[in-house]
Parts: sequence; C-alpha cells; structure tokens
Amino acid sequence: MIERFNYILQNQNSVCNLIYSFRNHLLRFFSGFLFMVYNNFLCNYDFVEAG
Repeated sequence: MIERFNYILQNQNSVCNLIYSFRNHLLRFFSGFLFMVYNNFLCNYDFVEAG
C-alpha cells in the first residue's frame, strides 16, 4: 500500500491519480450506501404492506 502510494507520488500526474482513485472510492462507498438505504426502505415498505 505504501509502496504504491509512493509510486503514485513519484508519477507525473500524481495529483490527478490521487483525485481519481479517491473519487472512485467515494463513488463506490456512496453507491453502496444508497443501495443499503434503498434495500432498507424496500424491506420496511414490504413489512408495512404485509402488516
């Protein structure tokens, strides 16, 4: 991990690579969070409908 980070820092477009990887992690986390909230909403909705 640290070696990869050093390699990215030594790269010519280090800032762009850092922003790109950070954005990818952020998007993955955000989409996972939205999916979790959506699943909880669907489960609760089905529960209320069935009740």
